[in-house]
Amino acid sequence: MKKILKTLTLTLVCLIVCISAAACTFIKTEGGGNQTTDGNNSSDNKEYNSSTTVTDVGNVDINYRKVKFNYNNIDYATETPLEQKDAIKKVERSSVAISVADGAGSGVLIDINLLNDDETVADGENVVYVLTCHHVISDKGSVTLQFPDENCRYEDDDFAFTGVIGGNISDNSACAVTLIGGDVNSDIALLRVDLGKAAASGKVLSDKDKAAIKNSKVKVAGDGYIDSGKFVTGEEVFSIGNPTGMLPGTVSVGTISYLERTTSVSDIGEMSLLQIDLTSNPGNSGGGLYNLYGDLIGITNAGNTNYQNINFAIPFVLSNDAEETAGIYDTLNHGFKYSAEMLLSTASSTNYGCIPGSKQKFGFTVTEQAQVGGTYIFVASVTDGGLAAAAGLKANDIITKISVNGGEYESVSTVSEFSAIMKNLNIGDKFVLQGERQSSYNRYTTFTTGTITCSQFWFCFIAQ
Repeated sequence: MKKILKTLTLTLVCLIVCISAAACTFIKTEGGGNQTTDGNNSSDNKEYNSSTTVTDVGNVDINYRKVKFNYNNIDYATETPLEQKDAIKKVERSSVAISVADGAGSGVLIDINLLNDDETVADGENVVYVLTCHHVISDKGSVTLQFPDENCRYEDDDFAFTGVIGGNISDNSACAVTLIGGDVNSDIALLRVDLGKAAASGKVLSDKDKAAIKNSKVKVAGDGYIDSGKFVTGEEVFSIGNPTGMLPGTVSVGTISYLERTTSVSDIGEMSLLQIDLTSNPGNSGGGLYNLYGDLIGITNAGNTNYQNINFAIPFVLSNDAEETAGIYDTLNHGFKYSAEMLLSTASSTNYGCIPGSKQKFGFTVTEQAQVGGTYIFVASVTDGGLAAAAGLKANDIITKISVNGGEYESVSTVSEFSAIMKNLNIGDKFVLQGERQSSYNRYTTFTTGTITCSQFWFCFIAQ
């Protein structure tokens, strides 16, 4: 679960560089453990040799594909809700436990399909999709999705599938689990699982087991749910998730405490979320929130760690639905349904799916380091396959100058100077970074990155 913060500070912290439709925003992250600094970086006795320039990195057009979300289209005004135990039984096999290199979370097997032009399913008979939170998988690397077996147990490696998050898409094509796309702004990510490929045990599921998993895909509440008057404060709800990362399939019950609570979430900023009073802990992030009809109505993503039972979920839609704003992305005006549809419809064989207009990561983090006579900007990490990596930026680089849209280079030595320039960038703007790169003990080269374009893509791989 993400801790809710009242304020986000920019000074002397690790920052993820992001872009939005209107501006380039820095989002605070807690990746201090990844920051590695060689003591020689602060030395005044640097020896330089030849400089390096990397080929420019261009923008990529978005091609939309047809996507269908399957809803529960009952008449909510007249249909009687299920007993709580029956509603839980209906959806319990949709809960997926997610393990990544540095943590764990939850996911939901959702009923969504990619379509051909003739409306037939295009994503293959063995392909299923798991919805989770972006922050669950944002560190990239290896990932394991553990599906429950026929007894709703999470111990059988025949039901565990592995893959890689991030990097070159074609390199990951042989994996059972791959990333469709993720969005930091809405905190939503979508994973693709090919049940026809070998599980972690090395076995391939039987047709019976594959069918059982596919039949457990959960539906989202239908269009009439909001209008029925059932989606209100005080409605009974329940979640299924993986608290502590070691207790998959855990059910928590409670009520909706408040509809559309605007609150500030660490690493993301303001979000409009469902406030819920049911118990939620680290590891529940990405898990499903359900009503008593067995509909998926939320994705658990945040909580207040200072108080009890003040937790939050990303709603399926908000009262101001996606269609009303026709492609204009606003975190406060879209739920997970819109985010999942956009991620799947914009994904391709060379780029991860995106939410057009949403602020996106360039794929590098920086910190401000002290040196004799002042400070400098140190590149703490670079995301493999991201725009910055494609432009030639490397971890442990020192950024000293930036040129925007072909203008003169401006010297930067503090995070505040750098962020002031980056915040004013718009989608389509281009910038180039210059700096110093340690090539051997106490020897430095001057490097120049390729041109980095502020595109709509999160974690974008550019085909060379």
